Amino acid sequence: MKLNPIKIVLILAVSILFIYCDAGNSNVNNSGNAESVDNDLSNKNTNVYAKYKLPLPIDIFTILHKNKYEFNASLLNPIENASKYFTSINKAINLGFFSSDLAYCTIFEKSQESVEYFSIAIDIAHELDITAGYNKQILEKAYDNIENSDTLSQLASNSYWKTCKYLEENDKLNLLPFVIVGSWIESSYILSKSDLIKPNELLNTEIYKQKIVLENLVNYINSINNESSNSFVDEDVKKLSVKLNDLKHVFNVSNEKFGIKEISEFVDKLELIRKEYNK
Repeated sequence: MKLNPIKIVLILAVSILFIYCDAGNSNVNNSGNAESVDNDLSNKNTNVYAKYKLPLPIDIFTILHKNKYEFNASLLNPIENASKYFTSINKAINLGFFSSDLAYCTIFEKSQESVEYFSIAIDIAHELDITAGYNKQILEKAYDNIENSDTLSQLASNSYWKTCKYLEENDKLNLLPFVIVGSWIESSYILSKSDLIKPNELLNTEIYKQKIVLENLVNYINSINNESSNSFVDEDVKKLSVKLNDLKHVFNVSNEKFGIKEISEFVDKLELIRKEYNK
């Protein structure tokens, strides 16, 4: 992928796309000074992440980093796959994949990879007409604050939450659930695969916690099935629901008995989903 110099600089500035969990209280102006965040952004109770208590990829990857795991590029969804996506469903779920990969690259301070994955993510978002949160103004602010990592994190937070609110408020049920599920699938895959490569009891516990997350995701998908009047949306979401329910079988053991066998099965099922949406 050929990136012009301006795009590289700007992309680097906002490559912390998913670090938004602590940014609810402030925004940033062009001079780098903090100012109050928009009221609609601070009210996260209306956001599906808060309502269903869904995880942030940044939390998972921070655990890997703190436990001295090395960055493993082979776990990423290859950027070459982007050329395969022709349907909005595949683009949406892979936007989730790439966004999670971006967070992984950022936590491990892989600048070049962050540039490439942010470029892919923003291109797919534009193809899906997701423009709220990703615009010239936010990029200009990022450029002006390129030396301030805290400020960039706040800008990334505002950009992400505006995008989520846009999808929710415009009832983009054909996109939002796939972005969210894609992000979780990719994060869980990287976490679980890392544990298989370098077993760690703490990671086993973190993987088992995904049982609750998975149940919450299923509840979210079921709510869409119950509320949507669009038969085309229903069909795609129902297929996604089947895949998520299949994953639940991996967790049909107690935490104490949850080990390498179950984690391997979990990884295998996640890989199948990744491959299916990368055709």
